[in-house]
Amino acid sequence: MAVSMHEVLNLAHSLGEALASTEIWQEVQDARGNVMRDGESYQLLARYQDASTKIERKSQDGLTITENEVSNLEKIQAQLAENQLVIALQEAQDKFNQLMQSVYGVMDQALEGLDGCGDGCDSCGGCDLGVN
Repeated sequence: MAVSMHEVLNLAHSLGEALASTEIWQEVQDARGNVMRDGESYQLLARYQDASTKIERKSQDGLTITENEVSNLEKIQAQLAENQLVIALQEAQDKFNQLMQSVYGVMDQALEGLDGCGDGCDSCGGCDLGVN
């Protein structure tokens, strides 16, 4: 029995709502809010994104990237690695990304006609994320 595109999109929306109600997503939102409220952390992330984007654009355009630009980016990266709010955000995002990989894995199993978790938690890692 074929399922309409409308039904698939409704299911996707429901999945999005379910993901939004997880503790993992709330951790991401809280960590993001903490960074946004902290001027130093926010500015540090903005400087990193700006420096990284400039280097990426120059690379794509075949332009020379100076040692000063690389050094500046590395300095900002070192500062990010020491900023506790940024670290917490990265950890929360990593945890959410693991959840999403598990979701994609389960969907892939369904597309292949496999029985979801029938292959055990080794197949997607979902149970290990504490998201049951």
